[in-house]
Amino acid sequence: MKLRTKMNLLFSIIIIVIGTALGYSIYVASIDLISESIDIKAKNIVENVAYNIDMDELQKVTERTLQIREEKGNVQEILNMPEYQSLREQLWDFKRIYRMKYLYIMTKTKAGETIYVLDAFPLDYQGNDVSLPGDVELNTYEYLEAAIDEGKVFIGELTNDRQWGANLASYVPLLNSEGDIIGVLGIDIEAKDIYDLMAQTKERIVLFTAAAVIVVLGISWLTIGVVTRRLRKLTSKIKKVREGDYSVEFDTNKRDEIGELEVAFDELVGVFNDSEIRINNSLIDLSKSHKIEELDQKIIVNIKNALSVESVDILEFDGESIQADKTKLNLPYHYIQKYLRENIECLKIGNLVKVNEGFLTLIGLVDDKYRLLFIDGQNVSLSQRDKLSIRLLSRYIAVFYENLTLIEELSDKIMDFENGGDAPSWMSKVFLQISEKERKRLASDLHDEILQSIIKMRRDVSNFLENPSACKDDVLNRLEKMEEEFDEVILMIRETCNELLPSFLSEKGIVMAIDRLIERASLKSNIVINFEAFNVDSRLEYEELLTVYRVVQELINNAIAHSKATEVDLMLRQDVEKFVIYYNDNGIGMDLNTKIDTNKHLGLNGIKERIRLLNGTVSMSSELGHGLEFSCQFPTKKVVAC
Repeated sequence: MKLRTKMNLLFSIIIIVIGTALGYSIYVASIDLISESIDIKAKNIVENVAYNIDMDELQKVTERTLQIREEKGNVQEILNMPEYQSLREQLWDFKRIYRMKYLYIMTKTKAGETIYVLDAFPLDYQGNDVSLPGDVELNTYEYLEAAIDEGKVFIGELTNDRQWGANLASYVPLLNSEGDIIGVLGIDIEAKDIYDLMAQTKERIVLFTAAAVIVVLGISWLTIGVVTRRLRKLTSKIKKVREGDYSVEFDTNKRDEIGELEVAFDELVGVFNDSEIRINNSLIDLSKSHKIEELDQKIIVNIKNALSVESVDILEFDGESIQADKTKLNLPYHYIQKYLRENIECLKIGNLVKVNEGFLTLIGLVDDKYRLLFIDGQNVSLSQRDKLSIRLLSRYIAVFYENLTLIEELSDKIMDFENGGDAPSWMSKVFLQISEKERKRLASDLHDEILQSIIKMRRDVSNFLENPSACKDDVLNRLEKMEEEFDEVILMIRETCNELLPSFLSEKGIVMAIDRLIERASLKSNIVINFEAFNVDSRLEYEELLTVYRVVQELINNAIAHSKATEVDLMLRQDVEKFVIYYNDNGIGMDLNTKIDTNKHLGLNGIKERIRLLNGTVSMSSELGHGLEFSCQFPTKKVVAC
């Protein structure tokens, strides 16, 4: 998920939550204000009614009502009581005067039932909505129960039920002369308008809150867009640097946080540019070495020149001791040997460690002996740029050692064949086929893409020269178009170079390298490649990284060129002691029982040879029309593991 999306999502959630909370608070406050104004009116009414009630008459009616309720007597006796009739007419007058919806007096039986004592209706009223003395209230109202049980005044309980509708109820306990509760006077004011007003208020607040949230969201998105636009530009520049273009210009004039970031990257690119020049010069010199001894001498000379130091040497460590007879420096061997015995398996190629008065780093493995670069640290201060240069050079040096060792081993084997006079003819044939195949592939890439682009640009230049009367704007447009075509050619040449020497393996890691390989393959074909990597880390040596890359590269090339597959499954898995490559496609497959056509499947033999050099194993299964399943594994070395 992109940063802009994350920021928009985060701010949207925050704004929506704040807007919802604010809208709810406003709604509650407005409802409280409405209720408070109505409560004042209700309180005045209920207190006035309670004040004018004759408590002695009410106590007689209440006691008789409770008695008849408990004895299941005739209610008509209560209706005929003069006290009941007087109180009912009095309540009816109050109900009409104050335009109340309901006015009633209730009490509670010993069994806990809430029953009616009086209901304010005319004496001759015969409707079904009048409650007679002793009628039980089936609904439970919190404030009513509290007023009866606690003897407290409760004003403004909003209720809404099917039987009585929407009401604003208030309750006042009625006390006799001794202070005992006789019953509770309840009044209900029509609350439909209140509920309608609450609904309207809620609707308005929701609309207002939604509009405010939308406006604030729009402003925040625009602000985030402005901020992330500069970050996207910076990211685009960094990607160009990652691809090797150190000519990128960063904006170092702005003094905000992003401007400071651009200044830091500008300085970093300067370091990379200077380091690349020095490292390239050193690599050119080191690549001319033909013997390991010659490489040792050139390493020392180039490190001295690159770091401006005097005391540099290469140490050999066999796991127990340093071969002191091969060094020219007066070193504290005992201390260094003790350190290496305890930490040699934790050293990584190119990582400098401070040992006594010097700096030590692993640069390779030759004849099962560790090669270490030692720099005398007395009166020497290494900058981050120097340490970066050493790290990069060390990784290349490890490859040079590995290549020279393999070349010497291969040379010895070839010399043995020649001295024995029994050199097999297939060896020369295989070498010739490999060489011709690589030449053909490289020539095809150069001819089909790069050369054709250059020919087209040559034709455009010729047409341009034949029209000397072209205007200035036309000239500029053509030059800009040529510049874009030159960039495309440069990109194709860079991809070809990466195919020949994937130097980014140790820098970006094998997983990212294969991701880029798959991206390029997807541009050339319609094959769907499903790639997964499990527990792949930086513990592999460059030799192992290069082998994994070449094996995967050959499998993908085979899928594109020969298998006619539409889908490929590719998996890498690294365990504690081994590395596994698994490949499967749905192509046309092959008959493994017949002789393999080396013109089409020479790469499979190359894969087997690469894995064999790492003491690994290869297995394949395939049938005509049923694709190819391939797996290989090799033991991982522990030189750079920690």
